[in-house]
Amino acid sequence: MSADPTKQFLASRLSRLGTETAFDVLARAKAMEKTGKTVVHFEIGEPDFDTPANIIEAAVTALKTGKTHYTPAQGMVEFREVICQHMKKTRNFDCVPEEIVVTPGAKPIMFFTMLACINEGDEVIYPNPGFPIYESMINFVGAKAVPLPLYESRKFRFDPEELRSLITPKTKMIITNSPHNPTGGILTRAELDVLAEISEKHNILVLSDEIYDDVIYESKLESLASYPSMKPRLIILAGHSKNYAMTGWRLGYGIFPKQIAAMIAKLAVNSVSCTAQFTQVAGMEALAGPQDSVKKMVAEWKRRRDYMVRRLNEMGLTCLTPEGAFYVFPSVKGLNVSSKALADYFLENGIAVLDGACFGAHGNGYIRLSYATSMQIIEKGLDMMEQALKKVKSGQVKLPGPTVMPRACAAPKNWTVHNPDGKIRVVVTKNMPGTQWLQLLTEEGCRVEVGTSDDILSKDEIKQVIGKNCQAVIGQLTEKWDKELFSCLKQAGGKVYSNMAVGFDNIDIPAATSLGIFVGNTPGVLTETTAEMAIALTFAAARRVVEADLYTRTGKFKGFLPTLFVGKRLLRGTLGIVGAGRIGANYAIQMATAQKMNVLYYDVVPNPKMENYLAKYSEFLKSQGEAPIKCQRIESLDDLFRISDVVSLHTNLTSETRHMVNASRLSMMKDTAILVNTARGPCIDEKALIDHCRTHPNFAAALDVFEFEPRISQELAQQLNIVMVPHISSATEYTRSGMATLAAKNIVAMLTGQTPIEGENYEQLLQDSAPKKAASILNWKDLKPHAKL
Repeated sequence: MSADPTKQFLASRLSRLGTETAFDVLARAKAMEKTGKTVVHFEIGEPDFDTPANIIEAAVTALKTGKTHYTPAQGMVEFREVICQHMKKTRNFDCVPEEIVVTPGAKPIMFFTMLACINEGDEVIYPNPGFPIYESMINFVGAKAVPLPLYESRKFRFDPEELRSLITPKTKMIITNSPHNPTGGILTRAELDVLAEISEKHNILVLSDEIYDDVIYESKLESLASYPSMKPRLIILAGHSKNYAMTGWRLGYGIFPKQIAAMIAKLAVNSVSCTAQFTQVAGMEALAGPQDSVKKMVAEWKRRRDYMVRRLNEMGLTCLTPEGAFYVFPSVKGLNVSSKALADYFLENGIAVLDGACFGAHGNGYIRLSYATSMQIIEKGLDMMEQALKKVKSGQVKLPGPTVMPRACAAPKNWTVHNPDGKIRVVVTKNMPGTQWLQLLTEEGCRVEVGTSDDILSKDEIKQVIGKNCQAVIGQLTEKWDKELFSCLKQAGGKVYSNMAVGFDNIDIPAATSLGIFVGNTPGVLTETTAEMAIALTFAAARRVVEADLYTRTGKFKGFLPTLFVGKRLLRGTLGIVGAGRIGANYAIQMATAQKMNVLYYDVVPNPKMENYLAKYSEFLKSQGEAPIKCQRIESLDDLFRISDVVSLHTNLTSETRHMVNASRLSMMKDTAILVNTARGPCIDEKALIDHCRTHPNFAAALDVFEFEPRISQELAQQLNIVMVPHISSATEYTRSGMATLAAKNIVAMLTGQTPIEGENYEQLLQDSAPKKAASILNWKDLKPHAKL
């Protein structure tokens, strides 16, 4: 006899029904609280504010005046008319009451839509990570749930080309959610254009979940409702729970093509009959009444958001600044632990968060926190989290490693194979400019697999790509190559790894050496281009180009004014160089000769070549009757910061140079000084720089690299006296294709038993007739001689 005799009565389709994990975690947290344990709640997406008073009063008046009866299944006509007015005002969308259905909460709109429009075998594309009920309802009605990955590198937006690739003759519907749960991302006009184009071309319905439509911070709501051509294929889901702190009232609505609305109303008749009359009256007041309370809530959520994002990043997590909703979705991949195990560990320590995988496979490696709670609770919870994380990072607490996703999830985006019959397998983690590098590898008999996604690969994704047979890898500075990755490469038969970069602080060279793996980099071909970018940034900061550009583009320019964007004079100033290697010296020579600037430089070794060049230029100036310039190596870094009008960083990242530019050194600089960084982001304490730029409006900075790259903090972006470009110092076709060629030369040379070139004439290797020698093997002296593959 069955242990559970009632199980036989349950329908088999219930096995396809999922759940919303937030409520499961909430239940576990509440159970812990009953035992006397304190729990900070970051797991549930519910505003901590009370429903605005005018809405409550409208409901109370409705109750007292008999508004407690049935209404039409579609909702009160008066309420639907108010919704029409609201849609016109907020989206310029024309609709009529017959196209609207009001339901107790917004979830019935999702469920009824699936039941009314989706047949078994149809395909429905939905965002992943995303609200888990999408996938649950798709599966429940017997359709195929097709995940559309959202990428952190795209601010948690989809790849348009990937969406196009998912369309099949069976695709019936696409679900969108903006602002988005769980990431806080929003769709821009660019994504909406693609959605509208695909929907029209393939005649596909779009269910646009806009439940967080008022919770947007720096931008404004962009909706498919503003596309007139979309109306026959568009369903809008909206409601009152989030915007008006009315979660317990259960009030939502959908806007449909008229024929579909009639079927949705029939489903309402067969299930809930109607939505409570007094609740609908309250909903009318919410939309038509004052919106001050909404604005206050959103302003407070923004304050909490900014604080939470800053704290999480300071803890070493990677957290983008959400553009809407009230969630953050930080990556925990850098901890090399399972995001589920980490979420469970936090709960054990009294901090309730959600594992990102609760929102789909592409949420793996992230956690979700809601900041729809008080600042006092947020501060307390993050303090607790920081202490718990310290134990994980120190190894005091051991958690399981990250969950390995299937290849389709881990690297879903475009791996291109060249020379598929090649016997030597080489993985190139990012597509590289030019063709010479690829020709070098394929001519040597290599099968070359190239990743063409914009996403930065995680350690697990790189390990999966390496697999069981891989002889060489060309990687990027954005990837952390530690002993674990080199061990994986060694086990796969790997012999050599090369960065497509001059820098190598992302590489554990001793680990690679201990495993017998050669490590290369690509120096020498970006000297001039990086120096040129530093020069461009210097002048952009001095002449306030970014501020002036924005001023002009936004239509503020009305005519010449004597006080408009008065900048800094560089001529005959003092230039401070930190790190006088090839790039620093090139920058110093160009600036000194163009602007007749005195040069101070700080370096562990002198640069006589630069000194001699500038001494000759100084003699030339004297011969022309002009004042000479000076070039001097200085022993005190503090003195360099005090004296210089411009300080430019050209140093490697080490424990000594990390936060070399901190609050103390910034305070030493002149109020009108310029700070330039094209070296390494963490050389500058960004928080200290932001604070300094806020309090010293005549100070300027110019950055090509960032402390938490690729994340750019909102506070940094708001400082118009900081010029920012996205790590493009070496971004010329010659330089980037040259770096790619040198990386390939490193691989070929080490696989075929060649030696590195002697000296520093790296550019000779870019010639077609150049020998197949390596440009730079960082551990060559430790590993030579070696055998030919």
